[in-house]
Amino acid sequence: MLWPFYLALSALFLLAVLGLALSSERPLGWVWEVVFLLVLLGLVLYLTFLFGGLPGKGHRDFVLSANLIFALAVLIVLFLGYLREFPIYVNMALLFFVLDLVVRYFDFFWELLPRSFFFIIGGLVLLTGGVLLERKRRKLLGSFRKTQDED
Repeated sequence: MLWPFYLALSALFLLAVLGLALSSERPLGWVWEVVFLLVLLGLVLYLTFLFGGLPGKGHRDFVLSANLIFALAVLIVLFLGYLREFPIYVNMALLFFVLDLVVRYFDFFWELLPRSFFFIIGGLVLLTGGVLLERKRRKLLGSFRKTQDED
């Protein structure tokens, strides 16, 4: 079961929030970020305890819910990185997006395609996606620098 992992993750998150609250250098709007992350963490914990022990259909629902929550978390981090112009947030979000994309690719298509076609088509798709994603990332980070230079 994954509940010990999620409880430890919750404790670490709450310690980080406490540290941020006691810090003298809090970024503007940090309360809203914490609220968003608390809601997301609460949703993850709820779904973990709801679907964690159910066999069969419950497990499939849990996997789908976990993937949707993960995608939502990546989008939130990407959005926060864009709003605050933090390159580290953008880079982390894109890294986890690419890792999730590769994992889902292997999960869904391993048994559906013959291996030769799987690797040929998959390699081309991943290379093309990687090049496009890197161009977009550089363009986005370049816009951060232009905004900072104008200030």
